[in-house]
Amino acid sequence: MVPANPASIDPDTLHQLTDQLSHWAESLISRGRTPLRKVETFPSLLTAIGELRPPLLFWINRDSCMAGGVVLFPGENDTAAMEMGHYCAQALGLRYFITWTRNEVSFWDDESPPRLRKQLPLTKGAKANARDFQEVLQLLLEEIKLLAVLAAVPPPELSACYLANMWRTTLLAAEPLLNEHYRIARSEERLTKGDVPGQLAIGKGFLTFVRLLALSHYDLLPTEIQPHLLEEEIRRVLPILPPGLRQSLAMSDTELALPEPVAVRYHLLFRRLTQLRPASDLQRCCQALDLLLEQEHRRLGGYAPPCPVPATAATLLLNPDRAYKTVAPALEFASAPLLAGLALQRNLCGHPAIDQTVSLWQAPEGFVPSHISGTLVDQRLPSPERRNHFLALLRRSWPNRRFRLPVATPTWTWHLLHLLGLAAAGATIELRLPSGWLASNYGLTVLELIQKQFTLEQLSAETDEEIILRIKKSIDDDCMTFMTHGDSTRSVEWRWLNSRHPALLSLALHLPDPLLSLLQNGSLCLPEEQTWPEHHTEAIFAFTRSTLGQAFWQLLGDGRPLPRRTLLQKEVLRTGLPLPPSKVLDQLQRTMDGETSETTRQRAYERELALWLGSDLSSLAAGPWAEGYETIAARAVNTDPKELTETITQEVFVDGIPVFPDHYLYDYYRPELRDYTFTPPLNRGSEFFGRVELIDKQQRRLEVEGLDAARALLLCAAAGKTSIGLPVEGQIISAIVQRYLTDLQNLHQALLRCCHRHCADPQKAETLTKTIWADQPLPSWDCILELSRL
Repeated sequence: MVPANPASIDPDTLHQLTDQLSHWAESLISRGRTPLRKVETFPSLLTAIGELRPPLLFWINRDSCMAGGVVLFPGENDTAAMEMGHYCAQALGLRYFITWTRNEVSFWDDESPPRLRKQLPLTKGAKANARDFQEVLQLLLEEIKLLAVLAAVPPPELSACYLANMWRTTLLAAEPLLNEHYRIARSEERLTKGDVPGQLAIGKGFLTFVRLLALSHYDLLPTEIQPHLLEEEIRRVLPILPPGLRQSLAMSDTELALPEPVAVRYHLLFRRLTQLRPASDLQRCCQALDLLLEQEHRRLGGYAPPCPVPATAATLLLNPDRAYKTVAPALEFASAPLLAGLALQRNLCGHPAIDQTVSLWQAPEGFVPSHISGTLVDQRLPSPERRNHFLALLRRSWPNRRFRLPVATPTWTWHLLHLLGLAAAGATIELRLPSGWLASNYGLTVLELIQKQFTLEQLSAETDEEIILRIKKSIDDDCMTFMTHGDSTRSVEWRWLNSRHPALLSLALHLPDPLLSLLQNGSLCLPEEQTWPEHHTEAIFAFTRSTLGQAFWQLLGDGRPLPRRTLLQKEVLRTGLPLPPSKVLDQLQRTMDGETSETTRQRAYERELALWLGSDLSSLAAGPWAEGYETIAARAVNTDPKELTETITQEVFVDGIPVFPDHYLYDYYRPELRDYTFTPPLNRGSEFFGRVELIDKQQRRLEVEGLDAARALLLCAAAGKTSIGLPVEGQIISAIVQRYLTDLQNLHQALLRCCHRHCADPQKAETLTKTIWADQPLPSWDCILELSRL
């Protein structure tokens, strides 16, 4: 289909037109009479005014980012299209651009203002037809063939946008090949558990590019190197880079090598870098890297800081989107590829290098940040082993505090708690965090900590995806806290916010003014264990089933069903669900007692509650904060098995899980150890004069001295370990094995008691005990019983 008037076509028709022209152009190109080799429609281009997508682009060599011409389809007097042509030509290394209008195809020199170079009439008659379009397209390609030679831009004049697009071309072309490479590696169990092939592919591609750019800038790679030797040569010369780059660009021992097709693409990029020498103009090179990072930082895990970053000392930047000016000492935390890009950005722009880390738990010794700014987004749930490791590490940042966090606590929350402890007294902490955690169990733990030891200056939820937190590591009860939800902002006294249940912070952020006023004037109260109204259970239960109570539960219940009567006090106290004061509950109780049926009791309750609050409950429960509350009553009221499991696990394993033999060797000063390696499970073999033979899954045989050493190895294998170091001295082995078995028996007994306490059905309690125990990195209970008898 060819439109009669291209000047005013709608987007769908424009796509059809460009597709048709692209098809014809590919047919002409295939005859081999033009230097052009590829046609693209609406490709993504990085330009000085952002990302643009020109309708039609002809390539001489797509992989080398050598363009032949760009075609636009402007309307009459369309100055915006002419401006777009200028920026596209600049980004493609062209001195001209082409416009296709109703009557002609025009070639414009990229000058200010654009100068008409040549025109090709589109039709000799009143109305253009398909043959006219094909003929002018052929003439257009012939003209491009000449301009490709006569209007070429010399390398020193190529723009920063051109360099950014050339680099990005390689990144995007290599990504699907790297993705496939990492998926295969995952199938062969060569990746760490939890690694995402797609993310690894993006990171590997960007890291390789940064290394090539840095090494070409310092002229450390031989120009005659072959593709299959490229990465080996990169590894060899990386240690020669300046210290500020050397660590950030280093190859890890576990990093997978580039597959051959990808190595060929990066070798082509290296040849182009050698030809164009982008770093010969450092200002241009820095601008190009800025453009590329601006486009790619989100895919690398970077985010713009929630607030402006001050150029002060002792600043910790979390997942920044670009290199910010700071004063040493300073520290950046991000993914390894992003850190490499930031390090090179600083190096090329002449800014001093700063410390970097891929693990917040490994900050430089003595680094105490006075300003923390950035984004935490890692939603992954740590394994039981990682949780225990995090608990141990938190004792460094919080030596006098023990945290009880549920199993469902995401990694970013562990990082946040560590940062709050790591910050200097009086530090300012500005963070962008995921949404949806304020009412969670781990969220209440974080909010309670902030209430007790910090001052909350700002809490913002401008979108549904994120929350912005600004706090000071000091106590200032006179501070006013700014709460922003959507487009509205209110200020609330911090003295009031930190004196109640942590749920008050979520309520103050989300509730409309009339409801917040009810909390402030005492018409609604946050529950406290010391003042729990014991004799008003029915009135409280009815409140949770009221319109207003269900809306509150929607906000604070974290997706759980409404609490049953047996769990009412526990759940209301845990969530901080607002309640009417005792005198109102007393009147509501009497109102209910005067009704006979459950339906009339609830209706009478709601009428009386509305009178006491002075407003219609439906209007109070209106608005985004209470959306969907009507569905709460329809949820199953049975306890969520996952929630029960998490509650019991948190209660029993609050001090972590004993790690054998590591935790049991602390009482011995550097005992001599003997290393053992095996593939679980281990089975006992023969025994002869105190020497015990053990056989692993691969039928390899280990011979150990003494039954206690055999028990130690059997325990470790049953817990899933594949290698350990045991003391050589038999007395030490005997002592630590006995202590470990005793601790395991005590843990199991505590778990059994806790399960029976939470479950009325004894069979269910026994099953739950087995399930929770099996989920921990511990030997099976049958194994423990068997080894305890030896």
